[in-house]
Formats: sequence, C-alpha cells, structure tokens
Amino acid sequence: MPRRSSRPDLDLNFPVRVKIRVPPTGLGQRLVEAIQWLRRELPDRHGHGSARMLRGDAIALHFVSLEDAAHFVAAFPDFELAV
Repeated sequence: MPRRSSRPDLDLNFPVRVKIRVPPTGLGQRLVEAIQWLRRELPDRHGHGSARMLRGDAIALHFVSLEDAAHFVAAFPDFELAV
C-alpha cells in the first residue's frame, strides 16, 4: 500500500506530482473520499506528502504516470490545483 515517503523516494518512484490547495477549513470528508478512491483505483501507483505554496497549505499527490494523475484530477474536479 502506498504511504508517506521521503521526498527523494517519492520523486524517484512517482515522478508526476499534483498539488491540491487546502482551504482554511480543510478538505474534510473530501480528503477521505480521495484517499479511498486512490486506494481503490490506483493501488501501488500513488504516494502523498506535504507541499509548500507561497501562501496557504497544500497536499502533494504523486503518481506513476500522467494518465494516473489526469484520472485523479477528472475524478475530483472540485479540488483546486495549487502552484
């Protein structure tokens, strides 16, 4: 099962990164739903960690391929991508 890994491990094993902005109130149940979806749809093809933004908080999701990342983004169009 994918888990939080060190940054070099994530970059090496999961080279595609998608950053999601975390609103001041948090992601709440949507984050739980996203994690469940990842475990069901992309087992062993994702990882996660924190991400830095100029302002605010974000989470970073790491994927094996662009196709996997696009599949996630399409499944959660309400998530705001972070820079």
